[in-house]
Amino acid sequence: MSVYSKSEIREAVEKTKRKVQSDQKGITTFFDNIILQEGISYLEDNLPNGHENESLKRALFTLDILGNERFVEISDRISNMSVSDLDGYSRICSQGARSAMSWRGNPLFKSVYDIAIYQMMINDIKPSTIIEIGSTETSLSWLKDLCDLNKLNSRIIGVDHIMPQETPNGVEFIKGDVQNISTLLPNSFIKSLPKPFIIIEDAHVHLATVLQHLDQIIADRDYLIIEDSILKQQSILQWAENQDSNYYVDTNYTDFFGINGTTAANSILTKRGIK
Repeated sequence: MSVYSKSEIREAVEKTKRKVQSDQKGITTFFDNIILQEGISYLEDNLPNGHENESLKRALFTLDILGNERFVEISDRISNMSVSDLDGYSRICSQGARSAMSWRGNPLFKSVYDIAIYQMMINDIKPSTIIEIGSTETSLSWLKDLCDLNKLNSRIIGVDHIMPQETPNGVEFIKGDVQNISTLLPNSFIKSLPKPFIIIEDAHVHLATVLQHLDQIIADRDYLIIEDSILKQQSILQWAENQDSNYYVDTNYTDFFGINGTTAANSILTKRGIK
């Protein structure tokens, strides 16, 4: 991890002060407090370069990454940013340790980080269609409720080989094996759906086949989220390098809770233009 000079630390402190005043009405986050309290203490104590405590050093590194471009090409991102600010055990516990995170009394199996990120994405992107590949009754109900809360008349479509016992009102379901994804989601059907899309890949099987088909139906400004992707990085990179379209990691979402503070590590993707 980098050694930070006093001028870099001072700049981080001043930048954080400005953000707190302009964007947060003077209220600091836990992260802000590390930069402000530890950074100011370091400067006042006039410690030599390289003697920051570990929490300040780590926060400064994260702040550096957050200051980069929002949209980063997949190849650059995976090559240069394989780390996550979530340690392994925090990730393990993020869906719940005592029991699974739930929605309407049923297990949801989303991480606490992803629950918040999806809420932001739906509010920001205002998707007209959400397709979840590898879905449950609870996840479909949750997505429908989020759209309703945002007053969006979105089409919600679930795809899985197990039919839910009860499909939530206003939600469509397609039963089948994702190995046959081109049959389950044919181009003719996709073209009839309103844009923009949020497509969620949460099936964890036949990833290459699914991604190859999705590339044909995702247009500019649509979003593709590949969940539980920490061990799928090379598969995602190989797929992206073989496409004609530019896919970018939207770091506004992947890094909202720190670098890759999500189960979708380097894989909250959007298409931006043609090579």
